[in-house]
Amino acid sequence: MKDILADLTSAQREAVTYGAGPLLIVAGPGSGKTRVVTRRIAYLLSQGVKPWQITAVTFTNKAAGEMLSRVEAIVGKTNMWISTFHSLCAKILRMYGNAIGYPSSYTIYDEEDSKKIVSQCAEELGSKAGKKNMSQLRSLISTSKNKDIEIEALAFHDRTFKADFLREVYTLYQQRLREAFAMDFDDLLLNTRELFVRHPKVLEEFHGRFNWLLVDEYQDTNSCQYQISRILASKTRNFSATGDPDQSIYAWRGAEMKNVFKFLKDYESAKTVYLEDNFRSTKSILQVADCVIRYNENRIDKKLVTSNPEGEKPVLLVCYGADEEAEWIAERIAAHVEAGGIYRDFAVLYRTSAQSRSIENALKRAVIPYTIIGGLAFFQRREIKDIVAYLRLIDNPMDIVSFLRATSVPPRGLGEKTIHRLHAFARSAGVSMIEAMAHAEEVPGVGRTIAKKIEKFRSELLAYAGVKKFPVAPLVSNIVETSGYKKWMRENDEDWIDREDNLAELHAFALEYDMSHPEDGSLTDFLANVALLSSLDMSDDSADRALLMTLHAAKGLEFPCVVICGLEEGQLPHARSINSLGEIEEERRLFYVGVTRAKKTLALTCALGRTSYSDFGIRKKSRFIKEAEYTFDTIDMIARDPDSLFSDGGGVEDYLDALLKVSKKKREEFKRHDVFTDEVSQIGADEIPVRPRKIGDKGKTYKVGQLVTHKNFGSGKIAGIDTQGLYRVLKVEFDDGFATSILEQFADLLVRDENR
Repeated sequence: MKDILADLTSAQREAVTYGAGPLLIVAGPGSGKTRVVTRRIAYLLSQGVKPWQITAVTFTNKAAGEMLSRVEAIVGKTNMWISTFHSLCAKILRMYGNAIGYPSSYTIYDEEDSKKIVSQCAEELGSKAGKKNMSQLRSLISTSKNKDIEIEALAFHDRTFKADFLREVYTLYQQRLREAFAMDFDDLLLNTRELFVRHPKVLEEFHGRFNWLLVDEYQDTNSCQYQISRILASKTRNFSATGDPDQSIYAWRGAEMKNVFKFLKDYESAKTVYLEDNFRSTKSILQVADCVIRYNENRIDKKLVTSNPEGEKPVLLVCYGADEEAEWIAERIAAHVEAGGIYRDFAVLYRTSAQSRSIENALKRAVIPYTIIGGLAFFQRREIKDIVAYLRLIDNPMDIVSFLRATSVPPRGLGEKTIHRLHAFARSAGVSMIEAMAHAEEVPGVGRTIAKKIEKFRSELLAYAGVKKFPVAPLVSNIVETSGYKKWMRENDEDWIDREDNLAELHAFALEYDMSHPEDGSLTDFLANVALLSSLDMSDDSADRALLMTLHAAKGLEFPCVVICGLEEGQLPHARSINSLGEIEEERRLFYVGVTRAKKTLALTCALGRTSYSDFGIRKKSRFIKEAEYTFDTIDMIARDPDSLFSDGGGVEDYLDALLKVSKKKREEFKRHDVFTDEVSQIGADEIPVRPRKIGDKGKTYKVGQLVTHKNFGSGKIAGIDTQGLYRVLKVEFDDGFATSILEQFADLLVRDENR
């Protein structure tokens, strides 16, 4: 007991030792919530609670693994369930899925698999929408499931598809999943809820098993996760929820911050404990975080405090564009390493993945090693998905997505239409695909020649199935060699050496699984683990490389040195959030999460000119800078204010020099072209992103006094117009006091009716 309560603050000790009943732990960033949750589990065990009576749920496999290892470091080896929501539900459905029509060997479809099925369903229903719309359609289906609303209702918010079509696609998509004995990630949650609701005896068994429920990151639960938690805790009410509304950043994927507030309504007798002591960051870093987050109205008020030193004052860089921003970041990392630091001390965070391009280029030029977290996940690589398709097909022969993939690598002369005909035959006959393949000649539209190819592939699958399914590693190596995949890859892929290395890594991963599951391992369980792994779970923390990632990917992590780049309106906060108070508050929480990842140093960057989708525009500093402007030192690399770029006779060339910072070499190249015609070639996306035009040439004509609206800056009016050679420069004053000068052809302003 002494060890369990050692080095805890009074608030942490209160949370750890709280007895039976509902408990809400409001845990600020860096407040030691993982320590509290693990110590609470250890405390319960010390009070006589059995390990199998405790279930802990968090949001990444990595966090679950860390939590389990911490618990076992205190109490020794345990068989309690500590996992993500999806892993928990997947395990429950392996045990009892047959009650709702699923075998234990059901397949979990990832996003790519799901999109393929959605696309096939839409095409079957006569849709000719492109790939972009298919991604949107898949997203709407997921939103419907996550938010627990009828999909037809989404047609009123997204006019891409009609309500009837959405319902038809949704219905057919779910039918196809069931026919393939497959579930997408959302179905893992929905089907578990269905299992509990439709089969009280199954729920009763879990009520007897899970007497104590602990849910971490409760602010990130969606509607279905919230309901599953309530159902599991409904008997004993021994429910500990840990969360922080200020760190709720996943509304776009169904998370509902209000679940934290609902907890107190659902359990009126709940005890609330606030963890406000921050052990991670310096005082100066927390000052930035606190100054910004207090502008949010929908939150539980708290103030982070720390006994850490004041530390270096955070720095704000104001620069011309993305290239200069990236060079400064590279220089900052290099200086840190030269002073004795290491590369992996640094994390560069950004709002969107597209921002990494210029940063990557700068790091490469500076020979700084880096890793992108949240990029292409290992199990999303083509060659890995190819071999995993064989494994999934062996485990679940009705998996149509894997069937299509396995027959095409290497090619076996079986087209997609043939496979779908075979699948339809299997469904109508009520047999497996393996059985249907034995009767290929009876399938409508399949001739004798194709039937022989089908029979040959059937023999191959039966041979694999004849190999002991567990351990998994020998099965992986057997498939790579005997399927002809290795030979085909070497003959047809110039990157085959790298791909073979990745396949070797897959074999090593399977071998590690086999060794860690000598008695309870199975191909089914291995495939479930693979399906539920994220790119963060596979990241290598030990490599000495600078880390690049989105702000969302940084959730739950911490780094000695953090740079948050792109602090401009339209970037952070994102343009899509500008017109919604709720979404602006989420963007502010996202910035708050980024700031509180930093332990020792924090740097923020802002570029007053940035290219987006080949369109260059002057950017306005993020409102988050203004909200905390006295908390950091500013490095302003712009010689003069953008509002006066054209004063004192400055012309277009001065404008380009100041805003785009064209190097001498590229400037000479630029001068060789006629800048006053459409013939100027684009030298580089970040240097000259658009081609100047003459007044009136495909442009708009604006007048002094006109009321206008800009997509990022909002409402304003044209206060003045200057002529610079063949160009007109608009002086625009916006309603919030911000003013800027913009070349007319760059303006992209919407003229408003003065009578409105």
